[in-house]
Amino acid sequence: CIADDVLSAGPLADELAEAASIAKSYCSEAYFKNAGEALQMHGGVGFTWEYDVHLYFKRAKASEHFLGNSSYHRERVAGGLLD
Repeated sequence: CIADDVLSAGPLADELAEAASIAKSYCSEAYFKNAGEALQMHGGVGFTWEYDVHLYFKRAKASEHFLGNSSYHRERVAGGLLD
């Protein structure tokens, strides 16, 4: 994979991985919070097929499982700082 080659070969490989974890920590929490609030704002109709709000909520939850949630990335950054 090109991304793996770039991240592992470059002189900034550690900094890029840390920066990605910091960004993912912030963005995943904001995405899940906003999707949940949009679902609450739309009420019961937000989880129906007429509106796409439920898709954003499901995608936010799925991305937490596939890419790691904010807690995982915060622990990863903290572990990097302690090493």
